[in-house]
Amino acid sequence: MNNKMTEAIKSIFNGLPDIPHETYFQEGFFRDPVRTINTDDRYFLSPADGFVIYNGIINPDEAITEVKGKKYSIQDIIRDKHYDKRSLVIGIFMTCYDVHINRVPYDGILSYSEHEPLETNNLPMIDVENNIFYKENIELVYDDYLSLNQRVVNKVYSPGINREYYMVQVGDYDVDTITPFHIQQHKPVYQGDRFSMIRYGSQVDLVIPVTDDDELTSLVTEKEHVTGGMTKLVRINDSSL
Repeated sequence: MNNKMTEAIKSIFNGLPDIPHETYFQEGFFRDPVRTINTDDRYFLSPADGFVIYNGIINPDEAITEVKGKKYSIQDIIRDKHYDKRSLVIGIFMTCYDVHINRVPYDGILSYSEHEPLETNNLPMIDVENNIFYKENIELVYDDYLSLNQRVVNKVYSPGINREYYMVQVGDYDVDTITPFHIQQHKPVYQGDRFSMIRYGSQVDLVIPVTDDDELTSLVTEKEHVTGGMTKLVRINDSSL
């Protein structure tokens, strides 16, 4: 494991009791530590704990990565072939060490849709985790889970900035691991609030449509570890905020 990953793992475990890893893996996925959330309407906060695996502004049908020669685009992320907005996309992979509670990046009204696996079962994501920990560069060319696995697409409209954004939760090998805390459409949500959890290995993608590439600035880089509800992922370049 490289030094950067080792330090990230240490920071995740900082403050936890000295317990066997087996016990941690049985109980750690379900921990929900108290966090002091500093809300700020100039920023989108991270929706999840984990490592950034891709990050950039792309066209809706443009490849974020290619899986065995197949392009994986924003349209694939949100399972909508009619999506036509250029967007900032940040993918966050939640490892076995991370808190699996998901939080709201920015105030708004949340609605969601559930999408079943495109094949009989979800595909395992363990290879991505090993890749993150043991390789210098993240390679996603073998990861069919990106397009095939079960997911929940959460759409949030933020009236304060007249903008919508998406949080896409992707489940691991076991199905039905994505558990929203409130089964309610068009629910008001607030920055930093807990809204859902994903049991075991998982991923959350933040998708924010843009009309101008300069209106948002990503503040993170690939392989950086981020913390849900605390890390500032994106700055909104609006002088009125």
